[in-house]
Amino acid sequence: MTIFHIFSKRQKKLREKVPDVYEYAKIPKPLRVQIVHIWQDTIGDSHDYDRGSGVKGTYKFIVDTLRREYGVFSLGAGHPYFKHMSELENFYSRSKTLRKCSMP
Repeated sequence: MTIFHIFSKRQKKLREKVPDVYEYAKIPKPLRVQIVHIWQDTIGDSHDYDRGSGVKGTYKFIVDTLRREYGVFSLGAGHPYFKHMSELENFYSRSKTLRKCSMP
């Protein structure tokens, strides 16, 4: 089984060694929306989700990896048809802790 060094785990390890001088309190909502648009442009959006291009599998891999690493069964609610894509987008846009919503 592959071990993923996701961003939040890397940051936790770094914080144990050196105190962080910056305050990373929140990612502004417009930036979060822009990041989701970037994902859709690079990975694929709802139009590409079931076209055999691997978009669905890519979102599933990301969501399954984050679920496993965070020790949860779900990152939150997702649209029934676009399950993994919308689950990831909702998790990222609604996450209360910056460290958990930062991607690897």
